[in-house]
Amino acid sequence: MGWNGIHTLPKLNFLNPEIRDYFYAGENSVIRHWLRQPYCIDGWRFDVIHMLGEGEGATNNAHYVRAFRASAKADNPQCYVLGEHFFEATQWLQGDQEDGAMNYYGFAHPVRAFFAGLDIAFDPCRIEADEFVQWLMEAAAKIPWRNQLSQLNQLDSHDTMRFLTMVNGDEATLRYALIFLVCWAGVPCIYYGTEVALEGGHDPDNRRCFPWKRLDSRQDMVDFIKQLTSLRNQSSALQSGSVQWLYTEGDVIAFARCLDGERVICAINRGLTPAEFSIPIWQTGLEQGYFSLLIKNGEGIDASDGILNLTIPAKSGEILVQA
Repeated sequence: MGWNGIHTLPKLNFLNPEIRDYFYAGENSVIRHWLRQPYCIDGWRFDVIHMLGEGEGATNNAHYVRAFRASAKADNPQCYVLGEHFFEATQWLQGDQEDGAMNYYGFAHPVRAFFAGLDIAFDPCRIEADEFVQWLMEAAAKIPWRNQLSQLNQLDSHDTMRFLTMVNGDEATLRYALIFLVCWAGVPCIYYGTEVALEGGHDPDNRRCFPWKRLDSRQDMVDFIKQLTSLRNQSSALQSGSVQWLYTEGDVIAFARCLDGERVICAINRGLTPAEFSIPIWQTGLEQGYFSLLIKNGEGIDASDGILNLTIPAKSGEILVQA
């Protein structure tokens, strides 16, 4: 008996007590062993977690996922319990099973549609800003806030075409998609090779070896991602702040992440012409203030009377940090 009919991938039957003890129930189980010294891994990712259970199917799956979680948290309450689901995973994300899922449903699929113009099957499609936001917020509303903050967000992965290939090598689109990834609620995940603009089609082409020689020639992309990840690491608002939508029209989106007086605004224009628009910064509780433009190093802009006037060039994004 093998997983998905593949005999070289044996299917574990958790009705067997020896299986349970070996993998999660025993004091020295696999799950607990690697969370301890000297390894101290940060968490566990469970491949196709919804297919684990008793017998040939996934009978009593929820029971076992809760048991995996309990075993892991017993050794490290802060460890990350991550499940792989390619589609909707709401029932596993109610606080008692997984901390987060690989967020195809609530992030990768809508991002692919809005930024790359491709649907779930990689066929051409087009959605506007308001549809994009509705998709994101509908998915987020189905799970508790703490689980939203723990969702693993990604532009691409080992199971999908690389994002740069989805957009036909358009690095401008890749850059503003990365801006969105770093600013959105959840855990940003950058697939290896993105930092040197690696392309790749469907599996296995998306798993090309890392082109080490590109590290020198693509230092521009390396530095860009370092800039984004540095901001993310320094900003409590981006890590756990609320989401406040400020503008969603046509090709343009803008939202704020706010926490304890810290405000970070993400604005993106996927259009082919510059976008001039005003955002109601008063919705974040601010009437006036100064914002630094992260992408345009050294520049800044003032908000007054509760309004922030922005100009975002074509096919670009900006991150505004309240000074």
